[in-house]
Amino acid sequence: MKIEIQPDDFGTLCVCALRYCHGRQTYMPHLVQRIVLEHWSELREPDKGVIREDQAYQRRFDPWGSDYDKEGWEEFYRRIADGEAKPTFVCDVCGAAFSVPDKHCYRENLDGEQGIETVWEYRCPHCGSEEIRAENE
Repeated sequence: MKIEIQPDDFGTLCVCALRYCHGRQTYMPHLVQRIVLEHWSELREPDKGVIREDQAYQRRFDPWGSDYDKEGWEEFYRRIADGEAKPTFVCDVCGAAFSVPDKHCYRENLDGEQGIETVWEYRCPHCGSEEIRAENE
């Protein structure tokens, strides 16, 4: 199914989704950042301006809410501030180019009862493969 949406409405949805994500310690910030970066060229300049202003404000007055998502927000901020929001990764399996890989988290036991370690995996958002690389590698 294909959904048609007006550029004004799409920009508004992106702004609202990003605002919702601040302070969330879930998969949602990463997912929304990826979608916005992949469609950055389709956003109107006023919407890009609002997104940049929101991110600059958030960075200055409430640095991303917690350390949990800080790395992702910093990278997102850098890419939209530089105007670089373009595909930078390639999947070696399906050949898709994308801006931000999906980030999956799982927890595993270390030596039985020693504790739990959080492990992050990066995957292609199109086929799920872990065989991805930066375009310039």
